[in-house]
Amino acid sequence: MYDILFVGVGRVGGLALDILFKLYSPLEIKAAVVDKDENKLAKIRDAYGGLVDTYKVSSINDIVDIARKSYIVATALPSNIALDVIEKILRKGISVVDVSFISEDPYSLENIVKEKKVFYVIDAGFAPGFSNLVVGSVYAKVNDVLDSVRIYVGGIPVENIPPIGYQVTWNPEDLIEEYTRPARIIRNSFLTRVDPLDEVLDVEIPGIGVFEGFYSDGLRTLLRNIKAKEMYEITIRHKGHLQFARILRELGFFDKEPITVDKCSIKPSRFTAELFSKKLKPSIPDIAILYIDIRKNKLFYRLISKLVGEPSKPATAYYTALVYAKTISIAYENEFEPGIYPLEKLYRYYSEYLSFLKENNVYISVSSNISAL
Repeated sequence: MYDILFVGVGRVGGLALDILFKLYSPLEIKAAVVDKDENKLAKIRDAYGGLVDTYKVSSINDIVDIARKSYIVATALPSNIALDVIEKILRKGISVVDVSFISEDPYSLENIVKEKKVFYVIDAGFAPGFSNLVVGSVYAKVNDVLDSVRIYVGGIPVENIPPIGYQVTWNPEDLIEEYTRPARIIRNSFLTRVDPLDEVLDVEIPGIGVFEGFYSDGLRTLLRNIKAKEMYEITIRHKGHLQFARILRELGFFDKEPITVDKCSIKPSRFTAELFSKKLKPSIPDIAILYIDIRKNKLFYRLISKLVGEPSKPATAYYTALVYAKTISIAYENEFEPGIYPLEKLYRYYSEYLSFLKENNVYISVSSNISAL
């Protein structure tokens, strides 16, 4: 029986495993990992030897068979397969902590979670994730409809480097999703869907710099669980980047409908993701930035956070992995009632997350006139 099974040990999953073994000795918990990539599994074996079991899988059924031996399954998967894998694991009566960037409504699995008496922690990452936790903490304290929730987030190179001011530090297919998936925001108390690239916005992050931004679909469960007159997430990029994204999208490079080239069928988005991985490899440190501004009458809460990366730990992936690993540990140590838990529902652990992130070199500055926050 495994205490924790990691499904997917790519950029985020592999880092999260390392972080978890700083929280616990490998002798304290029994962990295993599954992945389809033998090279990733070999790195785990080199690092931990026989302390972590590794399984190469080729199908969802393979994953589910191994998951049956686990108390908690921690998933970090591409968005196009994540929900299918998670649903099958939950149906086997195994609880899940997930960090995947899925487009589907996770509450669609609520009946399964209740029937099987398990818990499902969703969006356990940077943003969505830690951003949800911050908003949920303020909302619980104010206990009323908020006037505004404005979230600005981005993982970008520390300099506006050519060719497009960006380098890939996470799943490139999910990156493309940010430019194509309609963004859900709240305007005048009503839910509105907007094209993410319709409007390029000027963004100034106090003490960090001036950028451009676009509406992104990161609010997710906040739309269900937080009442606000205005609420949105804006993803930030270096100046000029979004013009390139618009051109690529208009030319069809982000399309998911397959095209035929030399008798071979290929999705343009998949081809573009491969090009991004090869041509936009990290060459300089990156920085993960999160700025949240929440208002209610004369009450306010502002959080500014940043983390500068290193070659082996890109900032966005590492920040995500820190939140992911901390969430796994909280789920492992506490008796969660059966149910679905986005991080805004875990607000009582807010101070634990804050201390943990600061201990791991995440800069966080908070200004607020709301007591106890």
